[in-house]
Amino acid sequence: IPSMQTERRGCAAVGVDGTLYVMGGKINSRDTLSSMESLKISTPSPIASITSRLDALEEAAGLEKDSSAFKKRVESLEMRVFGDLQEGAMRARVAKLEFEIL
Repeated sequence: IPSMQTERRGCAAVGVDGTLYVMGGKINSRDTLSSMESLKISTPSPIASITSRLDALEEAAGLEKDSSAFKKRVESLEMRVFGDLQEGAMRARVAKLEFEIL
């Protein structure tokens, strides 16, 4: 999540329809804020999220990005567990690999 423009503490916040609204608060012990900021919260798609996780795991393992060896390991796990490749199952396999590598 990116930082908001104004550092504040003791503020109020509310989320409405995927947007976080932060208002009021203090800059320090004496100076109060009457301003409000908003931040649109977006959730990455599962495919993008899995792809970025694979990239991070490959980097941690010292493998080249888009390493066929790493992807073959994920596919091999899916084949052994499910009998075929399944996109939805990749998330669980990646979580297991994260535990093993990191």
